[in-house]
Amino acid sequence: MSNNHPFANPHSFGMLSSDCVLSHLKQIPSVIIPLSTLEPYGTSSSLGISALCIDSIAAEVASRLSLLKAPVLHYGVSGRYKAFAGSAGLKPKQFSAMLESICNDYFFQGFKEVIFFNSSEENVLALELLLKRYNNQSCKIQIFSIHSDTVVRDFLGKTFSVKDVDRSEFLMLSVASYLDKNFYKPVGRGTVRPLDQKRYMQWKKRGRDPESFKKMFPGGVMTETAGLSSPQAGKVLYEFIVSLLCERYSHLSGEKNDNATS
Repeated sequence: MSNNHPFANPHSFGMLSSDCVLSHLKQIPSVIIPLSTLEPYGTSSSLGISALCIDSIAAEVASRLSLLKAPVLHYGVSGRYKAFAGSAGLKPKQFSAMLESICNDYFFQGFKEVIFFNSSEENVLALELLLKRYNNQSCKIQIFSIHSDTVVRDFLGKTFSVKDVDRSEFLMLSVASYLDKNFYKPVGRGTVRPLDQKRYMQWKKRGRDPESFKKMFPGGVMTETAGLSSPQAGKVLYEFIVSLLCERYSHLSGEKNDNATS
């Protein structure tokens, strides 16, 4: 089993009994929850690309920091991809309510922090609503959104000279191709239409009809840069993001907690 595979992490709920989880949370009461969507990154690519990327990143961070990791949630907010077969999800308010219920259960069990690693731009509104439900208590709910994080986006732009509008798809397709070639097939340039920004903004203002979205982007990807993604770029991005998150959440790790109490 690859070290990048989510179940290779000994702190994953999928590898632990309830008693083991309880014992661990008494030492480090934090849990990472990866959030995904069934988003079609190209009609020939697997619907599991988003989940593979964010779950693998979460597993590596959890392993390095000795944090517990919950299973990835596949069904996020993916309304604009509704017309693509297999892609389904929830509305932002529904997804936010579901996440609140999960958080409440974990807080009841003794967890102090829930950290969401989000892989979809579509989930952002739901996460903003979730924070409002907890009165923006960042000490309880922490969120990393891979597409909107300014540090990640700046790194993408400087390292690969990728335009801002193209960065999300380039990131996910590259990381997926690095992690598992079976989850990725090169996006044919002929299947990708240049993004018509004016038409896209009109679509957003006029109800976000999923059928109209599919007509605009029949190949399931929105930018030409998607065809430039590569395993080499994915390796660089994966290692950068993992290192960034390990530094950002190092204060939650067992080593840091032990030092703080000694």
